[in-house]
Amino acid sequence: MKQETIVQQPIIETPRFVLRPLRMSDVGLLELYAADRRVAEMTTTIPHPLPPGVAEAFVARLNTRALAMGGLNLLDLGDLF
Repeated sequence: MKQETIVQQPIIETPRFVLRPLRMSDVGLLELYAADRRVAEMTTTIPHPLPPGVAEAFVARLNTRALAMGGLNLLDLGDLF
């Protein structure tokens, strides 16, 4: 089992939610929601059905870029899946 590197990025917390960077442990939920045709129909970048490994590659790509940028990761819409 590979140890996940957690990138230290800013976390935004409010009384109602916590906005934090994606982790590999989030891949299952990403795949679950992306598998819902209603979600995919409302986006221009999420293919349906989602090919295997796409969500993992997406999270890995974001985290790799965050490490290169000193922990800050800004999401570009072109990066989505």
